[in-house]
Order: sequence, then structure tokens, then C-alpha cells
Amino acid sequence: MNAIPSTREHLSVQDDRGDYAALSLAISAESASDQGWSPARLQEQLTSVVQSDAVEPWIVEHQWSPGAQIHRFQLVVPNAQAQRWSIEALYPVLNALPSTVPVVLAQAGAAASIEAVSELAEQFPGVALPLPEPTRSMLSQRREAGYEQSTITGADPAGTIGSAATFAALCAVMAAGAPDVQAALKAAGDPSQVALSRRTQHGSPSIEWTVITRAESSLQALDLVLEVLTVMAQRAQAAPEHILRFAYANLCRAWLSPTSLVGTLAEYAAMGWGGELIQDPALVRNVSGAELAQALGQLGRPIREVLGHPER
Repeated sequence: MNAIPSTREHLSVQDDRGDYAALSLAISAESASDQGWSPARLQEQLTSVVQSDAVEPWIVEHQWSPGAQIHRFQLVVPNAQAQRWSIEALYPVLNALPSTVPVVLAQAGAAASIEAVSELAEQFPGVALPLPEPTRSMLSQRREAGYEQSTITGADPAGTIGSAATFAALCAVMAAGAPDVQAALKAAGDPSQVALSRRTQHGSPSIEWTVITRAESSLQALDLVLEVLTVMAQRAQAAPEHILRFAYANLCRAWLSPTSLVGTLAEYAAMGWGGELIQDPALVRNVSGAELAQALGQLGRPIREVLGHPER
């Protein structure tokens, strides 16, 4: 990872399982749009490159995937064509995009292909990213047909607790639809539904809690969610092993194919979730029980802040 965060980041994984190299570009959707690069304009630029006579004959696969947070573009080419690929395909794209638009290049392939793309990436160092504004915890609510939906957003703990501990904590909460949280609500006679997701807020990593309850029951449900997180943190500190094994298995899923590997690597780096976790999934197994407990506690911080509860 760069010592000073930059708008250009190149991550690679040596993968000798086949004769092909895969590369994924992850482009900040918000920043690109702010600077006049709509998804349609980006797609036109990328399509014109891959369909050119100098590039199209040796591209095995390409895919454009626009999104609300990031836009992704993936290519698969023979390892032997990596140098030509980097000059003919990547150079025009990186040269056209403003240096202030954050872009992540993720690559998997033979060592020679990685070296070729690395040399090109060095020609586009980008600019230093401005320090992100602190992410404020916010609550929004809406009612319909006797139910109330509460949406709470706040800072992603990865920036303070670390990517590995945060990922493990999220796995513990989100696995199979937050079973511990849902079970506690059901035991209390509360039919509320709870979901937790990750996203970005003004370019900074954030988390979002969504709680659907009967009208007038949202505060009770949110307090119960905090109680469950406290119990989970206590259990995790005493016995974190099964959570860490589950988190490790989830990270390893990215390695099922070169395209899955580079796509996930680019996404995690661009979203601020820790691309190093995809490069080396074993990092999550080094998380201590205390770190995991702390991360679980921090997942509840946005809820505590909007309810006005003191920090634990």
C-alpha cells in the first residue's frame, strides 16, 4: 500500500495457474461523475480501446460493469501479450482520465506480465488524495403501512481498527443474514429485520445499518442490536477461532479464478476495505480475540451515536 494515499494504485498477485493475465480497473464513480466522466462516456472510451485493430485480436475477454460506488472494467489476455496490452490498451485509458480521479489497477498473472504493467503504472502516479472528512453518523427514517425503516450510516471501522479485524467482525454479523441479531429479536417477540452493508460516503468507507420494525418500535430494536453486539464481542474475545476460519474461507473464494481475483482485489482497494486481504487471505487468521471484539463494538458505534448513547 502507498505510504501517502494517491489517486492511482497498482496491486498485483503472481498467479501461475494458467497462460493468461487478468486486469481490473476500478474507477471511483462519484469522482468520475464530478469531473464530467459519466458511465456512458467511460464505456465509450474503454470500448473504443478494446475494439481497436491494435488491441481487439488478442483480447480473450473483456467486461464493463458500471456501479453506484465504483465502475469496473476487466480484461483477460495471454501472458505473452502483457507488454503490448499495457501499451495499446491501458495507456490510452489512463492518459485520458484526469489524474484526480481515483483509479485502482489490479492484476493477476505471470511475473513478466506483472512487471510490464507495473512499468506502465509508474508513468501515471496520480496525485495525493485529500484527507477525507470525518464520516458523521446519520439516521434517516420512513414509515409505510404500519412499519418503520431506520437507516443508519457511519464510519467503517477498517480505518481505525484495521481491515482484517473489521472483515472478520462483518462476517460474524452478516453471515446468513445476521443470525444472532435476528434470533435475539425473535426471542424478544420483535419481528424486525436487520441488515448491515458496506459502502462509501463522500469517498470515505462507511457502513450502513437497515432496520425494519413495526411503527414506534425502532428505538427498542436498535437498543437490542447493540446488546447483541456486546454479547458477540464478549464471545469473540474468548473464542475467536471459528469466526476467523469462516472469514478466511470467504476471502479465499476470490481465488477461484483469475477474473474473480482481480475483480475482488480492485473492489476492496477502491472501496477502502483492504486490498491486502485479497492478496493474502491468511492475514485475517492473525486477528486476536481482543481486536475482533473491538471491531464488533465499533460496528455498533453509528447506532450508539445517533441514539446519543455514550461510547464504550
